Amino acid sequence: MGVINIDFAHYYECPPEWYWIPENNNWSGLHLWLVIKGRGEVQKENISYGLEPGVCMLFRMQDNYMVTQNPLYPLSVYGINISVNERIDELPEYVFLEDYALLKSLMRRLVDLHNMGDTFSEESMIMIRAALCEFKLSAHKNFGLPDYSDARLNNFVYQVRKNPGSKYTIQEVAEALHCSPNQCIRRIRKYTGFTPIQLVNRIKIDKAKQHLMATSYSISEIAEMLGFCDMYYFSKVFKQVTGVSPSTYRS
Repeated sequence: MGVINIDFAHYYECPPEWYWIPENNNWSGLHLWLVIKGRGEVQKENISYGLEPGVCMLFRMQDNYMVTQNPLYPLSVYGINISVNERIDELPEYVFLEDYALLKSLMRRLVDLHNMGDTFSEESMIMIRAALCEFKLSAHKNFGLPDYSDARLNNFVYQVRKNPGSKYTIQEVAEALHCSPNQCIRRIRKYTGFTPIQLVNRIKIDKAKQHLMATSYSISEIAEMLGFCDMYYFSKVFKQVTGVSPSTYRS
């Protein structure tokens, strides 16, 4: 990963009227964000990323971004700006973490060290490397991309997470990725190991597991909420993904 220097580390609580155009700061290097509270959006050319708790963004400061937020739900984020002596394209641009406790702990410690004037200490170097490693590993575990160059696929994954009740055909997935259906199948299998429909179903099942553990919705209600045609097909897909039935998982 080369030599890493931490330029600064902060915890931001954004006021309702806040927005951000990074190029206006004249910063260089990479800016790592972890969203703790709020809702917002990052726009980069014709690609958009949603911001919500658990989203981690790696802004490459030579690129053009526009960051906005919902003023009713202002953002609170950890932000760390780093400089490296080589390009590190192997890191993704966007990752959504269901469990971000470890990364939050690492970034909070980096902010504390910066506030104490220990930005260049050995502990700071260990913390930032650990944070970047956790960010990268989370991308692999999260149906995200190990490759920043295919941001459209990562954005599509976010859209499915955001709207898990929608139904998706191969043609619709291909249109979201700006490619043909055959290219879409090859592209998704290359990055995730799944077909497009398998990928969509696995994201839906992730949401189903949350409903089963945290709500009192019936299995049929969950199936309907997630866009499955009936409870029996939902149960079949759930067992294919998890190895157990929805009722067994809930118990």
